[in-house]
Amino acid sequence: MVKLKDMVRQIVELEKHVKRKPKGYPQVYGALNRHCKAGQINLIELDQYDRAVKYLQGWIGRLLSMPSAPRNFPGWREVRIRKIMANAVKNGLKERLYDHIEGRYGHRSVKALEDEDLERVYRLVLSWKKSSR
Repeated sequence: MVKLKDMVRQIVELEKHVKRKPKGYPQVYGALNRHCKAGQINLIELDQYDRAVKYLQGWIGRLLSMPSAPRNFPGWREVRIRKIMANAVKNGLKERLYDHIEGRYGHRSVKALEDEDLERVYRLVLSWKKSSR
């Protein structure tokens, strides 16, 4: 339950940074409860917990992908780099990633990429992940 509440807090903070009309705690909790078919967050059943986490992760991902996110959200780069590396390592794509960055951008460090290039690499790694399933 603590993880879900932390993710809801993160969503509300991201919404404040990224959207003109941000959703507050009641709207985020309401959407989560409707998604999991529960009256309250405390009533989400254990078998629905993974579904709730995935739903909130998708919401966070959509917010971080918005055009206003890189400019307004502090820590956007760090989150993107962590996601790139986690997906690359998890799916055995780390060497392919480094080869691509070296060939395209001239260095082997993800941290050295510009914001636009970082977003392109993030999307590329996600497409590799989808095609490797």
